[in-house]
Amino acid sequence: MKYFFFLIIFFNFFFSNHIYSFESYVVLKVNNKIITNIDIDNEYRYLIALNTNLQNIDKKKVMNIAKNSIIREKIKEDELSKHFDLSVENKYLNKILSSFYQKLGMKNEKEFKSYLSKYNLSFDEVKQKIAIEAAWNDLIYNKYVSKLEIDEKK
Repeated sequence: MKYFFFLIIFFNFFFSNHIYSFESYVVLKVNNKIITNIDIDNEYRYLIALNTNLQNIDKKKVMNIAKNSIIREKIKEDELSKHFDLSVENKYLNKILSSFYQKLGMKNEKEFKSYLSKYNLSFDEVKQKIAIEAAWNDLIYNKYVSKLEIDEKK
């Protein structure tokens, strides 16, 4: 019996997979939508992946930028849902995505997906974030285009 317990302990110690736990908790609530620490971490990786200049800044500052960015995104998403059907894809989205990966020095979408996987980001998540920004820009443009005056002489 003693050897049996010894064998169990031995096999559990040397042959078990290490199990890690990542605690998830609510950081903020914006318009009845919760923001968790995992959301902020995902936003951090998204910002670092698409803006390489942020890699040179202190991580705490970038995490604060990510927190503010995700707050703005939730507010935009909430407001956009009142005016647009977000499930309909923006007709310029592929052109915008192409512009993003070309600025990062990639030739095609496959390279971009591979690049995003290095940051543990999915292409669909990034596409959704960019779609929200594009829809937001459309909303702002349509709302204020009639109030815009351009002085061509200046």
